Amino acid sequence: MADVVGLKRVQQAIRRLAEKYDEAGVTVGYTQRYAIHVHERKASHPTGQWKYLETPARKLKGEIAKIFLRVLKRTGSIEKALLVAGLRLQRESQDKFVPVLTGALKASAFTARAKDIEAVANAAFSVSERKRMENVRKSKGQQAIRQTAKLL
Repeated sequence: MADVVGLKRVQQAIRRLAEKYDEAGVTVGYTQRYAIHVHERKASHPTGQWKYLETPARKLKGEIAKIFLRVLKRTGSIEKALLVAGLRLQRESQDKFVPVLTGALKASAFTARAKDIEAVANAAFSVSERKRMENVRKSKGQQAIRQTAKLL
């Protein structure tokens, strides 16, 4: 059997590269309890639409790839490139696609590195819950005003 010169170095380089890929991971998502239901259920919304994350991902696939490559070339970090590309997707989803009724769903958006996902998702959920509760209080206040007006 022939011995390939430098094969071990190539194998080591491939292993190092694979380790970088294994460690790199970014998630873009929404944390509100009803996020998946709204995303997957084909329904008409006064603003935004269903598939509010999938649609911009498909629409921006070329731009996201360019962002990824540009950041990768500048930083040499796959994780940073994924994070910047993910943030672009999140922004597009929030600005143009996510249905907005109370703002809680929109506020629950997050983009996180794999190692930070729990903390970032929890923080996004807390922000969105505050937004949801604020809207519930406003709604109850408006209901009370309407009921009082009926009595007068």
